[in-house]
Amino acid sequence: MSTLTRQLVDAWGTRTARAIGAVIVLGFAGYYLLLDAGTFALAGGVVFLATGALMLYDLLVE
Repeated sequence: MSTLTRQLVDAWGTRTARAIGAVIVLGFAGYYLLLDAGTFALAGGVVFLATGALMLYDLLVE
């Protein structure tokens, strides 16, 4: 495995990478809840919001 690939694999589980993932998921939730319309948007927004909140909780409790 190349050095760059090894660095990416090692960084995958770090707090920074997980925080970036949580921000992305919460961004999706904001988009679905605020900018999109319809039942699917509401359901998707709630699911993304709950997932993002759990991701943030996991980061803060650790």
